[in-house]
Amino acid sequence: MKRTIAAVLTGALAIGLAVTGVTTAFADSNSPTPYTVDAAGVTLPSPDTFPANGDVNVTYTQAGVSAQKSIHFDPNNNQPGGAWIGKSNIPWSGFGLAGNYCITWVQVSLYNAHFGEGGQAPFCVTTTAQDADASLSVTKATCTSAETVSLGTLTNAKWTSQLGTTGPGTYTVVATADSSHLFSDGKNTKTFTDTLAGKSTTGCASDPTCISDPTFSYSYNGEEAGTVTATKPGVRSGTLCAPLYIRATTWTFDSPVNGNSPSWPQTLVGYNDVELSSLGTVSYTAPVVELCKQNDIYASFDGFGALYVPEKLTAPGQPSEPQFLHAALPGDGPNPTYFTSASTGCDHVQPVATVISGLCYWDAGQKASFKTVRFEFDNTLSNVPVFFEVESNQYIDNSAYNRTVAAHSIVYVSAQASWTGGVGYTVHAGADSFDLSVGSYDPCPPTVATCTTTSTALTSTNLKPQGWTFDETRTLGTNTYTAGTPTGGLTIETHNNTNTDPEAGAVGNGTPDQRKAAGYHATDVLLSAIGTPSIAYDQTSGSLPGINLTIDKDGDGGKDGNLVYEPTLFGADNWWSTQDLGVVSTKVIPNPSYQKSFGTLNDFLASWPNAKVIAVGYSLGSGAVGEGVIHSITAGCVTYPFDYETITAGVPAEVTFADSCGVNGDQVNVPSLNGITSYTYKTVDGRNSAGVGTVTVTAEPAKGYSFGSDVVTSWSHAFLSDADNKCVTITGDPRSTDQVCDFTTLDGVVQGTITVDAVTGAKYVIHKTTLPATPDVTVLAGATKVEPGDYLVTAVAEDGYTLTTPYSWPYTVADRATNCQETTLPAFDPEVTPSNPVCTDGSQVSGYLSIDPSDPLAYFIGSQQLTGGRNAMPAGTYSVLAVAPAGDGVSGTNPTIVTISSLSALGIACGSLTTLAFTGVGGLALYLFIAAALLLAGAAVMIMRKPRHQPRHLS
Repeated sequence: MKRTIAAVLTGALAIGLAVTGVTTAFADSNSPTPYTVDAAGVTLPSPDTFPANGDVNVTYTQAGVSAQKSIHFDPNNNQPGGAWIGKSNIPWSGFGLAGNYCITWVQVSLYNAHFGEGGQAPFCVTTTAQDADASLSVTKATCTSAETVSLGTLTNAKWTSQLGTTGPGTYTVVATADSSHLFSDGKNTKTFTDTLAGKSTTGCASDPTCISDPTFSYSYNGEEAGTVTATKPGVRSGTLCAPLYIRATTWTFDSPVNGNSPSWPQTLVGYNDVELSSLGTVSYTAPVVELCKQNDIYASFDGFGALYVPEKLTAPGQPSEPQFLHAALPGDGPNPTYFTSASTGCDHVQPVATVISGLCYWDAGQKASFKTVRFEFDNTLSNVPVFFEVESNQYIDNSAYNRTVAAHSIVYVSAQASWTGGVGYTVHAGADSFDLSVGSYDPCPPTVATCTTTSTALTSTNLKPQGWTFDETRTLGTNTYTAGTPTGGLTIETHNNTNTDPEAGAVGNGTPDQRKAAGYHATDVLLSAIGTPSIAYDQTSGSLPGINLTIDKDGDGGKDGNLVYEPTLFGADNWWSTQDLGVVSTKVIPNPSYQKSFGTLNDFLASWPNAKVIAVGYSLGSGAVGEGVIHSITAGCVTYPFDYETITAGVPAEVTFADSCGVNGDQVNVPSLNGITSYTYKTVDGRNSAGVGTVTVTAEPAKGYSFGSDVVTSWSHAFLSDADNKCVTITGDPRSTDQVCDFTTLDGVVQGTITVDAVTGAKYVIHKTTLPATPDVTVLAGATKVEPGDYLVTAVAEDGYTLTTPYSWPYTVADRATNCQETTLPAFDPEVTPSNPVCTDGSQVSGYLSIDPSDPLAYFIGSQQLTGGRNAMPAGTYSVLAVAPAGDGVSGTNPTIVTISSLSALGIACGSLTTLAFTGVGGLALYLFIAAALLLAGAAVMIMRKPRHQPRHLS
């Protein structure tokens, strides 16, 4: 038949029983704990011990990460927590803790008070030395420099990042402890971050109007040249209150006949003056004479007037000379600052003067051309310069040709020949004289004079045109100042109306006559003095530009067209005019429709002797297509240069790098330009497919801009491999199991689990996403028991490691522990058979209770268990309690009441009988009391369990 075990608690039996050895605590959770938390672990007060089915939960921090550990005292199936049942201490190793960590919260199921909720400070365990240290040094801002931070000393650590160490702005610097070392806070990194100020503006003196106390230094090559430099600490530029005046002078030996003093007397050759008026460096060079000379470098703070030098020196100090450079700047350079050459072979030969006649010369005063007299001064055989002086019996401006002729040279001087007759001349060359005479010559055509010297005008640039205008440029032409090496210039271009280059100017409009680029600079020079006009031009493509001279033909101030020089089209020396100037020439006009006159400059001068050039310039067009760079134009013995001035591009923002796991984890952080057009960033990426290699980013100035010499414009970073970066890749997913029934366990239920595999450098956080919430659990490996619900498992990198990608897995642990309780069936009679006493052979045989020895149930009367077979019992009524083995379920009612009647009650008399003792069992009331106590104490396994298999019926 079915057997059922039910818990029957009468009002008389439902009494409170004290559990021996357990202190019941009713304090609040924030009360002082009765247990201790120290280096030994968690220790209970005597005589308390950890009970079966209790638990201890701890929360701790390790390397800055908070996690939880739990121990459940499960007495069944050799569960690990069962080892602590009956003990009063659990060391921290029992929770699997090692290394450096801090306990922040403890909950023991025996007590209401929790460590960490009553004001207790965390208890920390340190096994790794916390002896790492790092520091920074900050230099405060001054009036001339911003606040800066520099890396300080390190102890058992290294710097692993550094950003923005110069103000103004915020910096962040990170130090990482060496292996087996930590900082004082238990962490392996220490971060410094703060804001640096820019230059101070408080109490700063304004810049002086001039610099009164510079430091001077100089160099001297020992013969004729050197430099002088003025500096001031902390100041880059400025005007000196007292300039330094430098005169580099050259003398030659006159007649070295005195054996004792072969270099005297001396004659002044000349000098070069240099003024140092601001901070910086100037160079000086004396006039160059190869032999028989003395070079003296003089200097003064009192102006060039204090540096007067006489024409002749007869001996040292006669007459007196200015102070030398080494005397003006004592102790700051070489001494002496003069040079005397050897005097051997310095005797000189007197030069020869001759006359060459027959050249044409234009006399502007008489407005006529005449044959000229040309003097040739030959000084090639002399070792010293010679001064030539010409005397004439006619009024002549002798200063035009009286001059000093250098040694070893020939100089030609043209003098006007009188139209009235012959001219006599006397030439003095040193101590020698020559009488020369020239007859009368017939007038000759005028000639444009060649330039003996050429001056340089101010350079025209994109910032300073210096008088150049480009008004005559048309829609399909451009004039653009451009930089170059070694010098820039003016790029000119004409293009057709299909050009699509926006930088070339107007696009898609105009006709061929709009192809013109032209520029002019106003001037006022006689055509006869225009010299030989030229243009320094680098051709890129197409046609060449022509040189243009705007002409006032009669000197009345009016513009009479342009003279145009295009030698590649019309031959050398040939010019054409935009207006008819009536030039008489043997040459044929190439295109009379717009080339109105044609000839050489001398042809135009012959027709218009008083003509002036009122503007010089160039023209590319009309109609021609070409491109090139004009570096300079020369006309009227003046050179007009072009160049490009760069504009400071500013200081480019710093490029930073992030070196993480995988190619996608590597970052090159190029700052946004945010409208900046003065520079751009260029990136050269040398990484391979695995992301290993060097990336270089360079800031490049835009056209027209440049960076200062002290500006950082390039940043590089060598990206590491994932192995060097200690990157962690997780290849296997966690697994989960559901909660199910299992009759092999005491409570009939197997908990659900989430299992993770150990991966070096990673740990896992198990987070419940459904209510009721439970604390997160951090594990390294193995199976973790969890209640049914939804969970998110997340991988977290250990200190010093990085995950290649984020890892997280959702899991649901289902409650599949169903039908674990048998259905209660109707009551049944227990298989306990009572037998009444009998009389045999005049003796009384005791009554007994019979138990089938094969019955798996255990039967109790009170605390006394009945044995299989017959159990002798005195007459009476008994409450028999049936108890099933662990994991089994039995249906029915329980306990069962059985009665053994006495012989007297049965009407049987056997005389004097002996009563068999029923050892160990007292009265029925005592049995019931003990049975109730056993039930309350959990000594018997009762029915109503949840079975983990189909119900087993016991019969």
